[in-house]
Amino acid sequence: MSDEYGNPFFQGKLITNTPTYVTGNVLLGATQGFADAYAQKETTNQTSPFGNNISTVTGSSTKFLLGKAGIDAASEAQQWWHDRQENSFDAIYVPSGEKIVVNFAKEIDIDYNPIGRKIDYEQNQGSNVQIHLD
Repeated sequence: MSDEYGNPFFQGKLITNTPTYVTGNVLLGATQGFADAYAQKETTNQTSPFGNNISTVTGSSTKFLLGKAGIDAASEAQQWWHDRQENSFDAIYVPSGEKIVVNFAKEIDIDYNPIGRKIDYEQNQGSNVQIHLD
């Protein structure tokens, strides 16, 4: 897009929800991290002789379960937030009277059937108006 002289800059107002989306996503991610740390605080991790990691709840099982529930809740909320924002877009509001040109960088292929059905609104001279399809 450009102005009528080909300049890619024109006056308008950017309308976006990016700050809201990023803030919400960061807060939900931080909530997930906090809940994970809260749950992990109640566990002890060990490595078995075979190299496997073993995690055992050695603290409060209630706090561990609350942390795990918090992880799942924040994850679901973050997924809902992402799905909701996926259909949003940014826009530029251009004041009335401003001329904007849409520039195409490459050809757009249009599947045009030259023998397809057409509507003809031709009117014949005379008292009867006839409208027909080709």
